[in-house]
Amino acid sequence: MRSNDSSSIADRLHSLVSREIELVNVRLKEIELNNQQARLIKFIGEHPNTIQKNSCPISKSAKCHGN
Repeated sequence: MRSNDSSSIADRLHSLVSREIELVNVRLKEIELNNQQARLIKFIGEHPNTIQKNSCPISKSAKCHGN
């Protein structure tokens, strides 16, 4: 494979991946989720026995569970 061919394949792959990310982000926006929320939902779906509990807010001044 020539260097020029490799560049062309890499460029096409990069373009394809960029378009896929763009489409995913559009869809997430439509259903009012951000990337982190979607990843969490995916993780929970893949690990249904995961123990879920209320988490503390991320704040230095926040007191959690009476602490």
